[in-house]
Amino acid sequence: MCAASHHLATVYDTDIGLVYASSIRARSHGDRDLPDTPHHAHHARRWFDLLQAPGTEDDDWLPAWCDCGQRGMSRRAVQEWIAQGEHRVIVD
Repeated sequence: MCAASHHLATVYDTDIGLVYASSIRARSHGDRDLPDTPHHAHHARRWFDLLQAPGTEDDDWLPAWCDCGQRGMSRRAVQEWIAQGEHRVIVD
């Protein structure tokens, strides 16, 4: 989650490995962003990716989104957090 407590992404443990899931949108959602008002009226696309997919060693960036706007997550950092047993992480 971000520092404002918005959800960024989820990682699922599946039969094929750890799957990263996030919603991505074109713009932030806020009080002045009238096209997206009210909350939950967003039209997001879902993004899914295997965290340890072959060929991703050089592809460290994963898209993410929260109500603050577009973000990115480090594939390596997410893997490290999971290895350390973290269930929730605040990113800035």
